[in-house]
Amino acid sequence: MRYCTITFSAWNQGVRVASSSDDRRTFRICVTVSIIAVTVAVAHLIWPNLKIDFVTVLLLVIAALPWLRGIVASVDVPTLGSVKFRELQEKAAVRERQEVDEAVRAISTVGDDVPQDEKLSKIYELADKYEEARENMSSGYVRTASMGKIARDILSLMPVPSYHPGDDLHSSRSGHRLVAYLSFMARADCDQADELIRALTEREGIPYNQSWALRALGRIIDTHGSGCVSGKGIARLKGMRDGLKPGLDRQLLLATLVDRLTS
Repeated sequence: MRYCTITFSAWNQGVRVASSSDDRRTFRICVTVSIIAVTVAVAHLIWPNLKIDFVTVLLLVIAALPWLRGIVASVDVPTLGSVKFRELQEKAAVRERQEVDEAVRAISTVGDDVPQDEKLSKIYELADKYEEARENMSSGYVRTASMGKIARDILSLMPVPSYHPGDDLHSSRSGHRLVAYLSFMARADCDQADELIRALTEREGIPYNQSWALRALGRIIDTHGSGCVSGKGIARLKGMRDGLKPGLDRQLLLATLVDRLTS
């Protein structure tokens, strides 16, 4: 008979007890999930002749999982397959690192021979092309690859010293917002970190743009450290993290960023 298998990651990760108001929300969710699962387990014990069987054990395991987040690496349940936690985050981190590395390699590859005004004009032409691709191409790999090439073409023209991302961060045009995010990839500005987070959490609704905003924030933190982000900025990131479906690349990337900023 095959039993449920739980694999643990390094114990020195520890269990972090919720202390901030944002973490207390997660704390309450954990309590609720655990109470429900334990209640079901108790009911299962009462009516089926008080037998402690595999179902009861499995329910108790489910009750414990919210408290083991960050320690549990995977849960392997017969017929249900394997649920992997930290592995998902690690795979998402690898994909993001590849995207960032490609973006960094693209920066300033056009060179300094092109005048700044001409560079800026070409950047906004590419921003228009990005919006057209989003509007006219069907969602999927081909569109994502096309938008990725446009993003790298924009980065090849950056940085532009005369460009300031403030207005574009809150623009109604998705292409202009993308330009602002990419500008932080080319020139990581610590002073603009909180404004970038505000645009990401309050204005940006396009997943592709959100991904670039998160990469830009990661680059700022890599370059200048976590001190660039205020407590309010961290709270905004936590709120966005908790509002996204668990397991999405953006949610996993947000979780990683929040961990870096609060550790």
